[in-house]
Amino acid sequence: MNSSQLGVAQEKLSNEVIASNLGLSLEEVVQWAVGQDLDQSEEGVLFGHIVRFAPDTPQAVLEKAGAEEGEYFVILSDLYEEAEQ
Repeated sequence: MNSSQLGVAQEKLSNEVIASNLGLSLEEVVQWAVGQDLDQSEEGVLFGHIVRFAPDTPQAVLEKAGAEEGEYFVILSDLYEEAEQ
């Protein structure tokens, strides 16, 4: 992935886009999302973006975001597919 593609992907990952893609309100993302990481292979192939939530995030928020039971993160992948086009 070149720096231009990475810039596009990072730009798309504003709180508003994350909220929209996870079905959360902007306020929920701002309050409960505590970090973001790239989900990529050792070779640098980008698979998605990991959004991490605080351990005290209400279960209803995690369920709405699509987190698996007992997990405090979700992976967004469709943003990168769009950025590559």
